[in-house]
Amino acid sequence: MAGLGVYYVRGLLELARGRDADALAAFRAAERLAGLLAAPHLLVVRVRALLLHALVRMGELEHAERTFANLGEQDRERGEIHIALAALRLAQHDPDAATAALVPVLDGSAPVSPWTWLAHAFMLEATARDALGARRPPGAPWSAR
Repeated sequence: MAGLGVYYVRGLLELARGRDADALAAFRAAERLAGLLAAPHLLVVRVRALLLHALVRMGELEHAERTFANLGEQDRERGEIHIALAALRLAQHDPDAATAALVPVLDGSAPVSPWTWLAHAFMLEATARDALGARRPPGAPWSAR
């Protein structure tokens, strides 16, 4: 299990440094190790979410879409995955789908931990709302969600 944590942290550091391909490699290595575990580990969903983020940052949108489609239903309901899906939808120029993906995170029905994930969700929502505002006539109210 320690190896999973090492790859997770390595991937985070590489993402922060802008080395998306190296981050992707670390997250893939973590996922391979997770496959050897007898029981699910807390970091596995976070690794998968960050793997999706790395793919989006690299412009590998079709690969990210396939990766998301291959997730199990239980993983798809996790807040971290909702956030990654919102990032994917924004990269696909679909801010409506991005805001819809974030609803469970922002209303607390798909909680995230630690708080940095929630900050990321709010940033993505602001980005999506800004994109929607570009299409909204001046002075028009936001649609209720």
